[in-house]
Amino acid sequence: MVLGSYFTTSERLILANGISFTGISTGTLLLPPLLEYLYSQYGWRRGTLVFSAITMNLIICGALYRPYSKVKTAKGTPKQPATAKNECSRKFTGPPLHRNIHFILSVFVVGLTAMVAFGGYVYIIPRATSVGISSFEATLLVTISGVSGAIGSLGHSIIITRKYVTTQTMFCISTIVCALSLFTNPLSDHMAFLVVNVCIFTLTLAIITTLITNPIPRMIVDWSTPSLVDPAIGIVFFTSALAQTLGMILAGSLHHASGSFTVPYLAFGVILCLAAVLFIPIFKLMRDMDRSKKMATDV
Repeated sequence: MVLGSYFTTSERLILANGISFTGISTGTLLLPPLLEYLYSQYGWRRGTLVFSAITMNLIICGALYRPYSKVKTAKGTPKQPATAKNECSRKFTGPPLHRNIHFILSVFVVGLTAMVAFGGYVYIIPRATSVGISSFEATLLVTISGVSGAIGSLGHSIIITRKYVTTQTMFCISTIVCALSLFTNPLSDHMAFLVVNVCIFTLTLAIITTLITNPIPRMIVDWSTPSLVDPAIGIVFFTSALAQTLGMILAGSLHHASGSFTVPYLAFGVILCLAAVLFIPIFKLMRDMDRSKKMATDV
């Protein structure tokens, strides 16, 4: 939500969002060795307290944000952008959020994808150790996933910003590849195969997650009712957090009922395919938006 107040164009927002999401993957890369060191030196109780103190620095980072009050025109003359009051006073013809079918579908896609994200990610280490891979090598898979996730978050934003592919094309390709990685995960127990599989899964999942949690819902709502952009993004993030919890519960329930990791991975592959199907109407809307912008530019 903060990024949206600083970056008004979709291209810059996608790039900024991709850069910011690399922080999640970087945390995945750095946290396992950090937590291992803290717990080994101070025990899990004191180590958790130290980690909590580190996390509290987020308060300072959040306090450094300032409202973006001015923008400069091409001639360098500062002008005041449209305020929330002025923006809301404009006449909009778009439906409210609860009647915006494209936004509702995007929320469902966010929820389904968030379930897959945490449901598939939570079993990376248990899946590896269950086939005889050492705990150290299994933890290494998590570190590798952090690297591939960072590459996916940043790499796709550069590709879209340079207009090599469209946002919707990137989403569709990433969804298909990510689903295939889930379906093929149970096929082999070798470490080399799991490394490749985890890299593909986390790389494509980082792309999907980055796109659906900010740029895509923002473009859908802004197209019809710009004044509802911030509430829409808030709903999207709330849905994502709720779905992450449900995904872990579902993964645990499926594993407990079946006694294997195959069923959870296949189930999450099906869920991701369902998310891709629900995205088709959104894909058509975004394509129409691109055509309208192109026609306006030509005129």
